[in-house]
Parts: sequence; C-alpha cells; structure tokens
Amino acid sequence: KHLGNAKTIPEFFIRQLWHGRSNLINFFSHSLNVKELPSIFIPLLFLLSIMLVFASVIIKLPVYLLFSGISVMLGFPLFITLKTNIWDGWPQFLRYLYLWFFYLLARSFGMLLSLAR
Repeated sequence: KHLGNAKTIPEFFIRQLWHGRSNLINFFSHSLNVKELPSIFIPLLFLLSIMLVFASVIIKLPVYLLFSGISVMLGFPLFITLKTNIWDGWPQFLRYLYLWFFYLLARSFGMLLSLAR
C-alpha cells in the first residue's frame, strides 16, 4: 500500500518505518549494489548507537560508551543536515536536524522490525 506524501511528523515516521522494513528485503533480493550500502549501514549504526546509549544508562557501562553512542546518534543527523548546505537561519537548521533524526530513527526501527520477522 502506498502511503502518499507525509504531511505531519507522525505520517513521515510511519512512511519511513515502512521504507526501512523494505530496505533489507530489497537489499538481499538482488546482487550487491554499492550505492545502497549507506541506506543499510547508516540506519544500522544509528540503531546500534541508540542501543548503546540505553545500555550505558541501564547497566551502567563506562561513560565514554554513553558519549560515543550519543555522538553517533546525533552526529549522523547533524552531518546530513550540514551536507544539505541549506542555511536559512537556526530555526530552519534545527527543523532539518529534527527531521533527519526522525528519518534515521524510523528507518532503523523499520529495519529492526524486518529482522525480527
């Protein structure tokens, strides 16, 4: 089912969750395409960083692991936002950062759901 264009953050999240679920399936359904690797590995690394942050807090891992997880978790959205090279002031920059964070979060969880199947 096609979800159409997202008009709200929850719609955007659900749409990207759906895309994330099909990412791994599509990746393994054909021969290796190097251009697809970032769409697989960046969400997986993002997911691992979230898990590292939670594990650091819950089971009290060393603080450098907590900061490593936070750095990766915030670093990917920051890098992608900066890479777009669009500057229209801080409010717009923060909106892009917020959107990229939810994009990666949804793609990561979608891939996790497809692995759980």
